[in-house]
Amino acid sequence: MRGLRFLALVALLTACGGTDEPVDAGGAEVDSGVDAGSMASDAGADAGPADTDAGVDAGSDAGPACGPFVACASDPTVTDDDGNVYATVDICGQCWMAENLRVGIEVTVDPSGPVSAQFQTDDGTVQTYCPRNRSAGCTELGGLYQWNELMAYGAAPRGICPAGWHVPSDDEWKTLERALGMSAAEADRRSDGTPRGTDEGAQLKTGGRASFDATLAGFASEVFGHYDISTPGSIGRYWTSTRSGANAWYRGLSDASSAVDRSFESGDHGYSARCVRD
Repeated sequence: MRGLRFLALVALLTACGGTDEPVDAGGAEVDSGVDAGSMASDAGADAGPADTDAGVDAGSDAGPACGPFVACASDPTVTDDDGNVYATVDICGQCWMAENLRVGIEVTVDPSGPVSAQFQTDDGTVQTYCPRNRSAGCTELGGLYQWNELMAYGAAPRGICPAGWHVPSDDEWKTLERALGMSAAEADRRSDGTPRGTDEGAQLKTGGRASFDATLAGFASEVFGHYDISTPGSIGRYWTSTRSGANAWYRGLSDASSAVDRSFESGDHGYSARCVRD
């Protein structure tokens, strides 16, 4: 009987004693090493609404778990200036287009012509390149925009997005990535050839958990003195509204990786675009 009482006492003390290891209270381990280029935003490029959604703890190292990801309650669809209708998705309080922007008149690229002659121009109409250099590519995968065209040549932060929406900033993309589980340190990091995060890219791509359905539409760029459009299916790049000196930040997705690239490039490139609600 004494033995049983002794064992019961030991069990009671063990249950009440807890552990001496420190408890992680949210890990306020925010990486301050943001690439200096990201601070070079001009007033027209990154003047949008507050970038950090209340549903994402900016001080936490690990992004929150949220979902399910469904259409935005107040805006299940949004219509652009051409009458195209887009599905939306609510991701931890941010309301995003769930399809690539496809507003504008197609500009056909002639790889054999002068490079500058292929550029989109500030002529009062929205212009877009189309994947595969065919209008059907825009219908299927969305348009490809040079950065100035996307930003409506200074009409930031809305750019060519529908009224009440705007081109997302670099920080708003970080908020999205953090909502899907990316750490603060990884979100702030420039890729430099090594994609960031773990499976956030897979969550964002077509059929992924986030219902964001990002397509790998390819991109338009100068290659060996010729301006051309890459074949879709391998890479998708998405502009942000944030400048980095003479360049602009973008996000990159690939069929070869489940992570997300973050870097900056010349605005002469033609990339895909999404809009986020104000």
